[in-house]
Formats: sequence, C-alpha cells, structure tokens
Amino acid sequence: LKAERMLEHDYTPLFRLEHMLKDLAICMSESEAAGVPFPAAALARELYTAAMGRGLAEEDFCAVLEAAEGLAGVRI
Repeated sequence: LKAERMLEHDYTPLFRLEHMLKDLAICMSESEAAGVPFPAAALARELYTAAMGRGLAEEDFCAVLEAAEGLAGVRI
C-alpha cells in the first residue's frame, strides 16, 4: 500500500506522522504499565521522533523513511 509512495517520496497525508507518534506513545505507556518490554515500539518511536525533528509532522507516517535515510546516509 505504501511502498510505491515511499519510493517516490510522496508523503501526501492519509495518516499523519504526528498521529502515529501519538499512537506509539500510547502503545509504550500501555506496555510499560503492563510490565512488558516492547523494544520494537521504542525503536519506532525514536525514528518517528527523528522524522518530527525534520519537520515532517504533517506528512503521511511513511515519511519516517526520511529519518531512516538520513541515519543511513542513503537516499532510496
């Protein structure tokens, strides 16, 4: 669903990145309350936070690719 748009760097919002980060925060809060580690969500939160720092809050959540590309030093 998102692969083609990501490869084209088309981040027209269907579900905004800032909303995904909010949902990740809720997920992390619930997992911590249950005493269940969730390292994948913690890593995702870091990537989405980095994307927010790049000014991508209002783009589609797949714009997280920009943060991953920045960390890798590679543009797909």
